[in-house]
Amino acid sequence: MAIAGIRLKHFFFGDLSDTNYLHRRHTGGIRHIATVQTQPKYRMHAVGDDWYPGVYEVAEGGVALQGEVCELTYEHYEYLLSNEPSDKQLLTVILDTGEEIPAMLYPYQLVEQHQWPDISHFGSWAAYKASQSSAPVSA
Repeated sequence: MAIAGIRLKHFFFGDLSDTNYLHRRHTGGIRHIATVQTQPKYRMHAVGDDWYPGVYEVAEGGVALQGEVCELTYEHYEYLLSNEPSDKQLLTVILDTGEEIPAMLYPYQLVEQHQWPDISHFGSWAAYKASQSSAPVSA
């Protein structure tokens, strides 16, 4: 895809704060395209200390996850890939429309090794984070 000679790349984000981070680093070059749903083939875990979502594909028992598709310039795309944690993998997610979009996913083995909590039932990182902010604080 190109606009006036600029090559663009679509990318799936499970958490738009990723794009906000990217935007703070490099102004411009990122455009929100759509809020989307994946096919029910994925699981999501709260990675680290609730830093960000860890998504991976499963053969069965998956759920549809909400995310965002953004359009990035190739400069931003290369920047994103070079700044992701080395344990994430550049793969694709399949949207409910059947379209395949590049995304950074976690290997299941890494999620299992760290026993990060499964938050798939929330359906999105935003819903999970909203549940955290409304959770009662224990004394």
